[in-house]
Amino acid sequence: MLHQNFQDLDKYRNEFNAQGYVVIDDLLDNILIEKWNNYLQKKEDLYWTQLIKSSELEKDFNLVDEKKDSLTSYNNALRNYNEGKFCFSFKRINKPLGNSDVIDEMRSRLSSLDLINILSKIGHRKISGIPSIFRG
Repeated sequence: MLHQNFQDLDKYRNEFNAQGYVVIDDLLDNILIEKWNNYLQKKEDLYWTQLIKSSELEKDFNLVDEKKDSLTSYNNALRNYNEGKFCFSFKRINKPLGNSDVIDEMRSRLSSLDLINILSKIGHRKISGIPSIFRG
C-alpha cells in the first residue's frame, strides 16, 4: 500500500522535531495520487467549502452561496501573507459525495493502520483516522 520504505523513521522524526512538520516524498504511488486528484478536481463547488483565515476573520465559506465574500476574504488573506502575517486558506469536502469507489479507496488507504502508525510515530501523537479531505 505505502510506496515509501519506512524501515528507518528516525530521519522523519528528527525533521518533525526540528521544524514542526515533515515532507514525505513518494508516500503513495503517483498513479494512485493522480487518479484521486483527477476525481476530486471534477467535483463541483457545491461539494466544497473554503476555510480562510486572515487577520480580519476565520470562516468556512460555502463556495456556492458565498462565492463573492470568499474571493474578497481570500484576497485579504493573500495581502496579509505578503505583509508577513499568519493566514491560510484551503478547500475541503464538506458534503458527502454519495457512493464512490474513489472516496472509499482514499479513506481506506489514508486511514490504514500502517499509515496511522507511521504518522503517529513521526509526530509523537495518537492518530485515530482522517476527519476531512482537503485540496489546495
